Amino acid sequence: MHAPMMNRIAAVSLGVTLLSAPLAYAAEGRGGPESRQHMRGQGASDEEMKSRRAEMRAMMEQRQRKVDELAAAMNQATGQEKVDAIAALLNELVSQRKAMQQRMGERMAKPKGSGGEPGSEGGSEAPGMSR
Repeated sequence: MHAPMMNRIAAVSLGVTLLSAPLAYAAEGRGGPESRQHMRGQGASDEEMKSRRAEMRAMMEQRQRKVDELAAAMNQATGQEKVDAIAALLNELVSQRKAMQQRMGERMAKPKGSGGEPGSEGGSEAPGMSR
């Protein structure tokens, strides 16, 4: 393989690693005691919490399957097809990360205790968020 292509592959691989680390870190904290307490503070029943967790888990599994498929295609490809497959995987990871940040931003902007419903009574805003 030519050195420039190896450099591109190495750079893209590093990018994939750096972008996927925050996704893995964020996924670890889901469903812990803090998030259960936060949901209870919003007035969510145990059944609502179970439903939300199941929905979140299904969404995460679907996204992981997509990443796994792209990674498998990347691993089987060679030459320019491999570079294209790396780019496809990287684009998917970037897209998923942006979507996660948007969801987290929306959750942080909701008043505490509101249950997420517009116009419902709630406490103060999330720390660091002002309107």
